[in-house]
Amino acid sequence: PTVVIDGVEANDPGLGDTFDFASLMSYDVDRIEVLRGPQSALWGSDAAAGVINIRTREGGQGLNGSGFLEGGSENTVFGGGNASWNTNRGGVSVNASYFDTDGTDATVEGDEDDGYDNLSLSLSSRWRPTDTTRLSLFSRYTEGTSEYDGTDFSTGLPADADNKSDDELLLLSGSAGITLFDDVWDQSIRITYLDSDHKQSTDGIENAKTGAEKVGLYYQSTFNLPDWASFSSQHLILAIDYEDEDFTQRGIAFGAFDANQDQSMDN
Repeated sequence: PTVVIDGVEANDPGLGDTFDFASLMSYDVDRIEVLRGPQSALWGSDAAAGVINIRTREGGQGLNGSGFLEGGSENTVFGGGNASWNTNRGGVSVNASYFDTDGTDATVEGDEDDGYDNLSLSLSSRWRPTDTTRLSLFSRYTEGTSEYDGTDFSTGLPADADNKSDDELLLLSGSAGITLFDDVWDQSIRITYLDSDHKQSTDGIENAKTGAEKVGLYYQSTFNLPDWASFSSQHLILAIDYEDEDFTQRGIAFGAFDANQDQSMDN
């Protein structure tokens, strides 16, 4: 399915056009909407199995703030904070959270714990200069480090190893819209940017990495049939989307297999 966070398609070309839900901290999430079934007509080919729309919290009217701090076993710490300021014309909100744990050991005879940490930051702003125009900006940054064991190929069981995966994801978006002729004609344009970086290392030596950049430009024009029309509940929509993706991969060659590649795609 297509995963959308505050209007930005978050499917990562560096992960095979999937989204890593393990990196999604729930503290700044206000609601999650799930559209079941094929949604490709409006959301593109990735939405053949549906759309998961995630919205982060914006806060209430005026100046608001909140925070929390949790702790637990395995030296687990989870904390975060939120600040927002909103008026009838717009507002701005900032969210931050950090999670860290030493983890446990999954092997039978090992003693090395495999931990995880995650830092998530988001900033969004909204402004309505007039009753018929609107502007918005959004940014989200996530970085996480996962430690994991290797495999004992003689037994097929997990074995202690100093393996680590470092992952980063940056999402940016800017949009503008205008409504004309007493809400009959609505136009909106949005530009988005995704940048991801994934690195795997063993004993502190990097052995593989993937990265991706994705730029999207989306225009939608919606014509709402006026009340006097026979089908006043109907809408006519024109949508034009453009996406440019770049993918890189670096790794260790195995025989004739070359792990290094650069790919690009325009839609």
